Amino acid sequence: MLKKGGVVFILDMSIEDFGSVWRKILKLATAHPYTSMYNRIEFVDYLQKTGFKIIDTASSKKIFNQYFVIVAQK
Repeated sequence: MLKKGGVVFILDMSIEDFGSVWRKILKLATAHPYTSMYNRIEFVDYLQKTGFKIIDTASSKKIFNQYFVIVAQK
């Protein structure tokens, strides 16, 4: 629950990360629900549709992982 005016900080692995060879092998070997993940743009759109004001977004690609960060206010 977030009160009016509250700020949320979201850090999540990006679905785009599952395009690498290593991640394709990993998703075949696990029961990860990758098909229900949002990409960064879809996630931002969803937050805006549900009443959040986007303060900042960023993405980061490390050697093995790709993440996105969203800061939003209700």
